[in-house]
Order: sequence, then structure tokens, then C-alpha cells
Amino acid sequence: MEMIETKAAEPPVEQAHCLNCGAAVMGAYCQACGQRHLSHVYPFRRLLTEVFSTIFHLDNRLLQTLKLLFRPGRLTKAYLAGQRVRFVSPFRLYLILSVFYFALASLVGTTEFLFVRSTGETQIEGLGQALPRLMFVVVPGFALLLKALYRQRLYAEHLVFALHVHAVWYILFAITGVLRPWTNQAIEAGHWTVLTVLAFIGSMLAQVYILIFLFMGMRYVYGSSRGKTWVKIVLLFFGYFVMMLSVVILYLQFQAGLTP
Repeated sequence: MEMIETKAAEPPVEQAHCLNCGAAVMGAYCQACGQRHLSHVYPFRRLLTEVFSTIFHLDNRLLQTLKLLFRPGRLTKAYLAGQRVRFVSPFRLYLILSVFYFALASLVGTTEFLFVRSTGETQIEGLGQALPRLMFVVVPGFALLLKALYRQRLYAEHLVFALHVHAVWYILFAITGVLRPWTNQAIEAGHWTVLTVLAFIGSMLAQVYILIFLFMGMRYVYGSSRGKTWVKIVLLFFGYFVMMLSVVILYLQFQAGLTP
């Protein structure tokens, strides 16, 4: 009688679970939340490696994002097409450049954005400090104006474009803010040097590019003709002016109500 050799059953493999959300993990990363599957306790050297890799990865993505950002509408089109991993998200990009601009503006002593300007000599107390917060109302309003002009597109698409446009504008106003002391000095004193002439030209180009970027960006993202785009830009800026003026007036009324 033949002996049938049986193989002992192997013990079941313990299922790994994500330490963040508790979901089952099949690889190096959790399929549910995306966290890397590592022990919550690991050497200090690995901690430093992870920190530096995160920083340099963000720097690399930020450089790629800024490179495409200054090509009007390209970054918005790429993001809406689903190319999102290699770029900084629109809201994070807006926050980075907003903090950069308003921090620089506080050092220069002049905070301005299109129709609003606040200097150390202004009678509008606190407007420069409040403007970064007010922009969180203005930018979604700008997207709402775009929605009124291009009704066939989703509001979220307009918001992405609005965030990218304002991110570029922050950089351009940062340039004009840095160059303004030289241009003001030359205009007031009437003494022009090579440096002040270059500063004046750079400031003018930055201000002109504010409009050029918007025009080319709207053409690329929305695809309307040149004539229709110009008409919509006029309507957009009119609505934008009214909206910003209303926000500033409401802010001043609110401040006046707080003042005893």
C-alpha cells in the first residue's frame, strides 16, 4: 500500500495594514490613502532622507510648474487634462506666491494689486495687511465672472485658471514693487541713469504683461476669437473693478464699525 505524502499547510501570511487608515496594503504604498508603508519608528538618518527628498521633490515640481506657468494657459490646460502629479496644485501654488508677494510688499512698504494700492502714507489703515485675506474672496469672485462669460465650462475649471492668473500677477507685481523705488526716484527727481531707465522699462513690461498674459491665457484655455476675447476682457475687468471696490468698501465699513 503506497504511502501518500502530504505537505504540511503553511501558516497564513499576516496581512499588512496601513498605519494611517488601517486598509490592507499590498505594496510599498497604501492603495487607499497613498501613505508609504513604513514602520512608525525608524532611524533618524531615514527621517532626514525623507525630509530632504520631500523638499527637493517639491522644489523640482515648483520649478517645472513655474516654467509652464509663464506660458499663458498651458499650465491650466495641462492640469485640466489630468497632468497633475508633476506640477504643484493650483491652490498650493497660489498660496506660495501669495505669501512671497505680500511678504515682499511689506518689506518694500507698498502693497498694490491692480485697482488697490496701500502705502505707509495711506489713510486707509490696515488695508495692506488685510489685502491677502480679501483676495480669498476676490479670486473665487474672479472665477465667478469667468463663469458668467463662459457658461459652458464648469466653475472648477474657471477657478483653476483664476488661481494660475493671480499667481502670475503676484510675480509681476513683485517685480514692479522691487523696481518702484528706482522708477519713483527718477520720475520725482528728474535724474535718469542707466539703472533707473532699465528699472522703468522692466516695470512697464511687467505691467503690460499683466494684460497680455490674461488675453493669451483666455485665448488658449477657452478658444474664443481675438475680438470676442478682448470684449470679454473689458467686461471681466469692469466686473473685477466693481467687485474689488465693493470688497474694500465693505472692509472699511467693517473696520469703522469696530473703531470705538
